[in-house]
Amino acid sequence: MANPSKIGYLSGVSLLVAAMTGPGLVTVPLLFQTSGWITSLTILILVSLISSFSSLLLCEAIGSLPGNEKFTKRIEYSNLCEYLITNRYKRAFIQIIVYLAIESFIIASIILSAQSLDSLFVTFFGRTCGISISPDSGWLCTEELGDESSPFGNRWMLLTAGFMTTLVFVIPMTWMRLSNNAKIQIVSFTIIIFVIFAWAAALILHGVDPSRIPIIGENQSQSVGIVLFNYAFITAVPSLSNELEEDGSIRKIVWTATSISTFGYITLGILGAMAFDLDLSTNIVTSIRKSELRNTFFGFSTYLFPFILLISVPINVIVIRYNLVRTGFCGENLAIFSTILPWFLVIPFQSVEKQNMEKKNCMV
Repeated sequence: MANPSKIGYLSGVSLLVAAMTGPGLVTVPLLFQTSGWITSLTILILVSLISSFSSLLLCEAIGSLPGNEKFTKRIEYSNLCEYLITNRYKRAFIQIIVYLAIESFIIASIILSAQSLDSLFVTFFGRTCGISISPDSGWLCTEELGDESSPFGNRWMLLTAGFMTTLVFVIPMTWMRLSNNAKIQIVSFTIIIFVIFAWAAALILHGVDPSRIPIIGENQSQSVGIVLFNYAFITAVPSLSNELEEDGSIRKIVWTATSISTFGYITLGILGAMAFDLDLSTNIVTSIRKSELRNTFFGFSTYLFPFILLISVPINVIVIRYNLVRTGFCGENLAIFSTILPWFLVIPFQSVEKQNMEKKNCMV
């Protein structure tokens, strides 16, 4: 009988798929347009294979530690660094890089989720409001969806209704155990599968033009960075393995999750690139909403996307907390700060231009 405090096959696959298919779903079509389909397909497949093998080799290394054959010691990614790297400065440097990498994914997810929820509020309630910093300061409401990702355009916003809604929903889930949160990820997984097929149908109905995707694009600078960013799930694998059911197969979970995620990236990447002319200020969500499909079933499916991001954010926050606590870097109470810090870091990046700067940095 399944142990309710452990992670099973379905919840494990759901957790890893959610960790891989957050902000990346809306950015991959731009990759196909700028880098070309040969480069994009090659890198997506190679990185998915490399990430899968790396994750499994990491599990082998953790499982080979004395007394941890069945992952009873709950060794995290940072713990393994302590075993293998004796120089404390190098070890600290690696742990800082890992922490920043996870935080960058969390920040990107929060931004896209908040912007999508603000757009949803405008559509269903006629407006969304927030506190503006510049160029207008004070309480500000907007009733229109512009061409940018955020209804507030390029204004500097301190808080928005979408941001606060994201905060209220996400923070309680970050205090859970990973095994409890993994069960919630089954809901996210179901939505992800539905959204992939709904968006694929919407893009086909809108009309696709293969000439929008070059064989080999003129700009290859973004190709490796954006794909690596999407497959940066390896730090979650040790935490997953520690809470996996005794008869669970981490190999089966990893290969299933990466296969599903890669299928989603390739499907939406090719169809999205053939359907719309994209740039750094737009993505397939905003493009579908501005198309003739915006008031159809397929158009409304775009409003499910922020809920995918909402549910997936806690995964990385929990992984950070586990690594901080189990390495002895800090106690449980201080580690809670790691669940709050990203929300402060998000504030300067809520405007469109700042978000695009962040995307560029992630792609380099």
